[in-house]
Amino acid sequence: MSLPVKKLSTFLVSLAMVGGVALSVGIPNQNTQYQIQASQTLTHRRIYLYVKPADWGDVRIHYWGTGVGNNYNEAPLMHYIDDYWNGLYYYDVEYATTGFLIKNAYAGDGTNKTPDILMSSLFEAGGNYKVQEIWGTGGNGSAGIFAQDTLPASAEEVANILAEINTCSNNDASGYNSWPQLNDLFIVPNSLRESTQTVPDKFGSDPTIKQKCDAIEKFYTDGFVSY
Repeated sequence: MSLPVKKLSTFLVSLAMVGGVALSVGIPNQNTQYQIQASQTLTHRRIYLYVKPADWGDVRIHYWGTGVGNNYNEAPLMHYIDDYWNGLYYYDVEYATTGFLIKNAYAGDGTNKTPDILMSSLFEAGGNYKVQEIWGTGGNGSAGIFAQDTLPASAEEVANILAEINTCSNNDASGYNSWPQLNDLFIVPNSLRESTQTVPDKFGSDPTIKQKCDAIEKFYTDGFVSY
């Protein structure tokens, strides 16, 4: 993934008006100031994954890379977003992560386990992003997988994805610097850029998809925005 790195000084963003319209984009209070920390390097990436089999069980991730990773026998649960197929999940990993696998057991192999999956299969050169699909069950790394170019989803499902993004954070996985991935996977393919679907935002008051996207894109493009 080749994204421009934002090198900004720490600054205060005041909430005001854009185009004569007051926007609520998950910022805690429209009458307060919000401090945004400077982004120095690309630090994390967000893996999106959905499970088709109803009998998969827990969705746990083991990942690895140069100087990063977790213990195979302490594989954490991925974060649940909603019931797309039989579960849409995400997990943020360090940028140096090179591969991962999904299994349904905390320790040991479990009854379902994918083969090793390369991060490069989800984050292709040139900014092409993919969503990991688990389409089959099986042990010993034999569960079926496929990297999908897009996630055909409803406005409500995409709103749930956006709800997990902190508009005012510069984090590459969970903040406004994730805009290229969000736009490529979820917004453009589903023609939702102008959607008035409410986002149940976890970081403040609830905007529409359009308002949330306007704010995230503006932060990403300009490095800051005033509302």
